[in-house]
Amino acid sequence: MFARVTAVDVKLEKREEAKKIYIDNVLPVVKAQKGYKSIILMGNPRTGKSMAITMWDSEEDSIANEKSGYFLDQMKKFRHIFTSQPLMFCMWFVCIMFLKRICLLACHIFTPMECNAWYPLD
Repeated sequence: MFARVTAVDVKLEKREEAKKIYIDNVLPVVKAQKGYKSIILMGNPRTGKSMAITMWDSEEDSIANEKSGYFLDQMKKFRHIFTSQPLMFCMWFVCIMFLKRICLLACHIFTPMECNAWYPLD
């Protein structure tokens, strides 16, 4: 399995709006993407620092999704909510289910030139 991690800073006063945009507009579309498996969303309500971890069947599916323009189109929906540009990076990972919690056992983060990218939303 392959994971794409997107880190963003959300304006504190816009957290509920971000959640609504995600549930109403992004989630239905991401579920239809080829190779999509699941997503984990997390955020710090005091700082606005947030992260989305999207799981894909393969690295190829993740890359094809990004190259299709889908990722940037979704990020643009939040441009008025983010306080900085999103940072995306990718990793392979192995996980197990234990007491219904996902435990990351091992991962390899690729070099910045291979996978890390800033996404300007302008």
